[in-house]
Amino acid sequence: MKLNQKYADFMAEMAVTVPYLLITGTPARLGVSTTRMASITTNNGILIGKYGIYADPNTHTPASVANVKAIYDIFHPEILALRQQLKNDMDITLTGEDCAALFIHIDVEKRTKVPAPKFSPINHIEKRTHLVATVFTSNPNPPHDTEKSKPVDVAQIGRKMIIVELDEALPAQDKYVPLNSIGVTVYDIVFQLEEIGKVAYLITWYISPTGETGPVSDPLKINII
Repeated sequence: MKLNQKYADFMAEMAVTVPYLLITGTPARLGVSTTRMASITTNNGILIGKYGIYADPNTHTPASVANVKAIYDIFHPEILALRQQLKNDMDITLTGEDCAALFIHIDVEKRTKVPAPKFSPINHIEKRTHLVATVFTSNPNPPHDTEKSKPVDVAQIGRKMIIVELDEALPAQDKYVPLNSIGVTVYDIVFQLEEIGKVAYLITWYISPTGETGPVSDPLKINII
């Protein structure tokens, strides 16, 4: 079974974005039409259903792969277009909460340099199932260590990972392979069937809205099952 990390990342982001858009008054304030909201709600429901079938080893078939790709190819561009619409609409003033929940990134040239936190995140395994590990990248500073929101002035979480044999020593950090940065603190890391029995090491760091990066975390060990 082969799962695609970009689908898992998009699912994680939509788990934040869609509920935020459904808050009473939010679509009207942001100028999102009822037609667009109906489309987003419908497509999100389809995505959740199709992804559940796609990610289940018992129902992961060429048809389920094609189905999740089809809805991603419809829904992902729709969300990207919405972000651009809101970002470029001069009649709308986006709040920090809007930008965080909708994953709208402020252009670097429009802001002075925003430093990233001087501390590194901590990574925890929230859940582990066949070929999937759900990771919580948390703020290490109490009382924020259990909060699911990102620290102040953090736009993205940088990630890199390496997969090695079970008895292999911890690799040097320059051997890790970059993963796409993500805007949520709870997300799935997906593996491939041939990686079962191996070990993954995940490293993360905070990225500010203007692209400044903070120190990296300790590696999180993930046994692949």
